[in-house]
Amino acid sequence: MAQCSKCGAELSRGAQYCGQCGAATTTPQTSEASTPTPPVSGIFTASAYIVQTKISEAYSHLDRRNIRSSYQLSTFEIKEVNGALVARARNMREPLSPSSLSIMNIASLVSSIRAYSMETPKGVRIGELHGSGALIPNRPYLEIKDANGKNIAIIMMRVAKKPGAGFFSTGITTWAVETPGGEELARINWGKANRDWTVETPEGATIAEVQQLEIQDPAYQTSHEVKILNPTIDPYLVLATFFATPPGTK
Repeated sequence: MAQCSKCGAELSRGAQYCGQCGAATTTPQTSEASTPTPPVSGIFTASAYIVQTKISEAYSHLDRRNIRSSYQLSTFEIKEVNGALVARARNMREPLSPSSLSIMNIASLVSSIRAYSMETPKGVRIGELHGSGALIPNRPYLEIKDANGKNIAIIMMRVAKKPGAGFFSTGITTWAVETPGGEELARINWGKANRDWTVETPEGATIAEVQQLEIQDPAYQTSHEVKILNPTIDPYLVLATFFATPPGTK
């Protein structure tokens, strides 16, 4: 059986990306027709996507004017630039009734629902994304899982001391996409107010660019264009960065 050239893990037949570290394979194998769940690499094959968010119908009864973090209650729709729906990420929390919710506990609600299921338009599971309720330096902020629930990557904010810096130094902050074993796959450079960002290789080459677009449809809260310029990692990992935007992102 073939092995990943980056981490050495065994590759399943037909894999175009390593299931352990998410890196692209150099020698794709022949796929089996009986595979029940399509590989992520067979779903996200375009060079550009439009990612839009809107309040999930399960929470449409809430007064949006009083929810500062409604972004966390959103359903994410991933489309090709021609409008064709490729995937949808829905919140995994059970819907709440209006009588069970008050504005006073919205903050605690939001901190506990950063878990999404990524699915095809037909409902086939692609993967899961589980976010931490708090941003803690050098701890996983987002866990990225495959269709079987296996953790394939994490996103975290790394903070390291500058060489020769004093005890009270703020250090160097790096947002990284890593394997569960700690191998760095990519870095995220957040732009102004985290509305735009880029995903880069550890060496600094641009993998993807994410740019906020003007909202044309009032049914949506946000709209972004994602350009995959250098697919050295699975595009699924690039799209996962939407679920790891730092607190305070609008």
